[in-house]
Amino acid sequence: MPSINRPSALKWIARLALVTLTAVAGAVQATPADGIPAHFAHADLKIETARGQRDFDVQLAQSDAEQELGLMWVRILPVAQGMIFPMDPPRIASFWMKNTYIPLDLLFLDRNHRIACIRTGVPLTLDIVTCSEPAGAVLEIAGGQAIAQHIRVGDKVSWSASH
Repeated sequence: MPSINRPSALKWIARLALVTLTAVAGAVQATPADGIPAHFAHADLKIETARGQRDFDVQLAQSDAEQELGLMWVRILPVAQGMIFPMDPPRIASFWMKNTYIPLDLLFLDRNHRIACIRTGVPLTLDIVTCSEPAGAVLEIAGGQAIAQHIRVGDKVSWSASH
């Protein structure tokens, strides 16, 4: 029977545990079991509408990985929350709702951060959601909230990193 070098085995196990914990702590990938948005940086976002200011706490999807993940796997999105996808330089943006379980309103913002298009995202579809105008950012909010909060094309959107 081969002998086991206990100090070497313990060092190997400790290294494996450290690598696993580091990977888990540093991951931005949400899983189907989470059902909540990934933990990205947050921003306070305001939309100036004809009926007054609308305030949101949004997550900033800044990196390619964060933008690819977006709100996938999320099962509940409170009405005062959302996710903003800044795009520099502005470009034609296309989204789909694969692995997105909640309906969304997608607000495509022009380079001056005015709403150029408002589109509806249907959960769990591969339908492309886009706007013909180049987007300086895209804001996702809970489905139906654009109408409910009187948010319209032309409204001004601003945000600043908060927490």
